[in-house]
Amino acid sequence: PHGLQMTESSAHAVAFTRGCLRQAPQRTFTFNHSTMPDAPSLAPHGRLLIHDVFLNDALDGPLPIALYSASLFYFTEGRAYSAAEYRSWLTEAGLTSEEIIPTLIHCGVLPASRR
Repeated sequence: PHGLQMTESSAHAVAFTRGCLRQAPQRTFTFNHSTMPDAPSLAPHGRLLIHDVFLNDALDGPLPIALYSASLFYFTEGRAYSAAEYRSWLTEAGLTSEEIIPTLIHCGVLPASRR
């Protein structure tokens, strides 16, 4: 199982960028694919912003992301994930995801909010 793990209960906005979730001021949340806890502890209507690279749903492109994912696997046994995988985990965690907002260098932001 995969999922989100957050420990604060009053977060109104959280941003995730490859490896950690951060909330101002001075609080850190973790992203953990090995556990699937209850819905993340966001305040009602709180928002989660995931900034990352996203594989397509077939997990074979776009080419720069697929190559990056292969490199991650070779060096760390990790990999890049598809938007569909993130959306699945967000849904399991009780969040509703939106469309990805493209940013620079093959990255994007996947917004989600508490239902």
